[in-house]
Formats: sequence, structure tokens, C-alpha cells
Amino acid sequence: MRAISKLVAMVILVSVTVAISIGLALYMSGLVGGLTSYERLDIVAGYAMIVTDKFGNQNFQLVLNIVNRGTTEATIDSIFINDKPINAYGGTVIVNPNPPFSIKQGEKTTIQITLSPDTFHHGQMIKVEIHTATGGKYTKLVTLP
Repeated sequence: MRAISKLVAMVILVSVTVAISIGLALYMSGLVGGLTSYERLDIVAGYAMIVTDKFGNQNFQLVLNIVNRGTTEATIDSIFINDKPINAYGGTVIVNPNPPFSIKQGEKTTIQITLSPDTFHHGQMIKVEIHTATGGKYTKLVTLP
């Protein structure tokens, strides 16, 4: 039997070392985990209507139907209306469910946002921006009736 030459042994040793180094670098940088899971929310419907509360007051209500089409659970941690956080409007904006809340992979959910006519007006364009814990931003424009 013949042994392998020193040159072939050296090439194999260097190749294995480079392969292990690349694998370790990817693992340590988090690229491997980042490529296997991702977040994706789709706002499949968004519309506005006028609703009457139990006291007879009329308000605008935005309805957003959302589907999590990503490979991981998404946590909605804040909602912005016209580039302002909802708490900046005081009691004139009510969100149900109130953030933070999570949407599991493949799950559908509905967000209802009630807007006071004291702050918002008929025909006004409303920009709703949903922020997630991972930094994702999902926007929908809705015109008030």
C-alpha cells in the first residue's frame, strides 16, 4: 500500500481548516440563524367605517386584517398613526388589541383602531404603521369615510 504524498495531505489539511473556519465565522455572526427564519406580516385588508358607541357618539373605526406569512412568531410592539405613536393622541385613539401582542406563524388577526372625530375628519388619509419587536415596519393607507 502506498501512503498519500505530503503535498496531497497538506492540501486536504488546509481545505478542512478553511471549511471549519468559514462555518465557525458564519455561526458566530448569526448569518446561519438569520437565513433560516424571517418575519413577514401582510396587511391583506384595511378599511375605515363609521361606528356608533353605546353612548350614541359616532367615531371612525379602522380595521386591519393581518396575516403572519413569515417563518417565526411576530410581536407587534407599537402602532403609529400619521407618524405619531398612538399614545401621542391621548384618549382620541383606541387600539384593540393593544400592543404589545404576538401573531404566530400562519395566524391571522384583526386590529381595530377607533379614532375620534374631534381629532380626525371625513376624507382624511390615515397612515397606519405597525412596528414589530425585530424592527419591521408595515404600512397601510386608509381614507376615512
